[in-house]
Amino acid sequence: MLFGLKKQVAKDSKFKKMRTENIKSLRKLAAEREKVEGKLSRRNVVSDYSSFASQVYAPQTRVGVFLDRGSELYNVKNRYLNTYEGLLELENSLPDYVTQPRIKLPNLIAGKGGAKKRFEKRLKELDDTAELIKLEKEKQFEVPAPPRFLQKVVRPPPRPPTPSVETPSEEDERRELAVIFLQQLLRGRAIQNMMQEGKEKRMELIDELRSTEALKPEAEKLNRDSKKAARAVQRKQRMMHHKENLANEMLEGMVVRTLVRCQTS
Repeated sequence: MLFGLKKQVAKDSKFKKMRTENIKSLRKLAAEREKVEGKLSRRNVVSDYSSFASQVYAPQTRVGVFLDRGSELYNVKNRYLNTYEGLLELENSLPDYVTQPRIKLPNLIAGKGGAKKRFEKRLKELDDTAELIKLEKEKQFEVPAPPRFLQKVVRPPPRPPTPSVETPSEEDERRELAVIFLQQLLRGRAIQNMMQEGKEKRMELIDELRSTEALKPEAEKLNRDSKKAARAVQRKQRMMHHKENLANEMLEGMVVRTLVRCQTS
């Protein structure tokens, strides 16, 4: 019995540790999922202060923020509030209208539809309600309470015996552990077989992807060569255009000089 209890305690502690590690890993995965492809998101101050569920208003204690830390600094410590003599002194220092309030009734306006008529109507309704309540109380008769010492004391039923479980032998425990280990091996092998079957079914797609990856460098090389050829053609066209412009300018200069000579002669 003691051996089984120790094993149960160890099992519970192991499960608790595994659950804690699982929670930590899930939090890490959630944090990494927010940074897909290494894209870091900067802090948005407007969204942080507009959402009351953000870290600004409700920080998490596992990060190291405790909201009640240093709360004793804000406690009001005053002699007038903590001691009886201080309260008496504070009461004596207050004016009379604070401790003895004076209530003045408003001036009721007489006439049809005035405040006085409404006040009287409301007062009559309150009187009628109070009279009805009084009549209801008078109608009810008081039931005498039963004697205290003549009441029957009902005892609770006896508690049932605590169930007990037989402690398994060491041989049974070893056999159970061996069966569990064998089940894990079979499940792992079944998963490996499923993965192998999926790989064989999609072998054509895998080969196609591998071929495209192999042809990528050649395609990039052809693209670079075509770009170089296009740049060379453009450079040649610019040179030809420049030469034609220079020839046209020289011809225009010669024509102008000949015209000027003819006019002067």
